[in-house]
Amino acid sequence: MKRLAKLAAIVAALVRKKKEKLATAGLAYAFDFCVNWLFNYPLYIWVMNEFGLKKGFVVMSCLSFLLCYAYIKIYDIIKKDLFLLEDAKDWMDGMANYAGKSKIKLLRAKIIRKGGFVTSFLIISLWKDPFYTLAFCRKGKYNGFSLRDWGIFLGSVAIGNAIWALSVFSGIEIFKLMFF
Repeated sequence: MKRLAKLAAIVAALVRKKKEKLATAGLAYAFDFCVNWLFNYPLYIWVMNEFGLKKGFVVMSCLSFLLCYAYIKIYDIIKKDLFLLEDAKDWMDGMANYAGKSKIKLLRAKIIRKGGFVTSFLIISLWKDPFYTLAFCRKGKYNGFSLRDWGIFLGSVAIGNAIWALSVFSGIEIFKLMFF
C-alpha cells in the first residue's frame, strides 16, 4: 500500500511539473489519432480494394511518405516535443546508462543497450508511423534529415506499409470470400 501511495505521489508531482507539456501532447495525439484513423481505415481499405496489393502498397507508401514527411518537417520547424518523443529518448538513455547496484536495473540497462537502435526501429516501425520512428531513432533533436535519417525514414515507410498493406489486403480478401 505504501508503494502505491509513493507511486501516486511521484506521478502527481510529474503531472504538476509537466502540466503544459502533457496538455500539448494530449492535443497532438488527439489530432494524430484522427488523421491516422482516416488514413488507415477508410483510405487504406479503399485504395487496397481498388488497386490490389502491389499497386495499393505503392500508392499508400507514397501517401504515407508524404504525410509523415510533413509531420517531421513541422516538428523540426516548431522545435517542440509535441509527442514527448524527446522525453522518451532521454528516459531510455537514462535507463540504458544505469550504473547503480540493483541487479534488475543493471539487467534492464544491458538489455536496452544490446537491443538499442534495431529493436527500437523495428518495434516503432511496426507499431507507429514512420514519423515516430524517425523522431525517436535519429540522433539529435529537430535537426532535419541526415543520410542515416533518410535510411531510417524510408525503411520505416517500407516496413510499416508492407505489414499494413498485407493485413488490410488479407482482410479484404477474407471478407470477399465469406460474403461474396
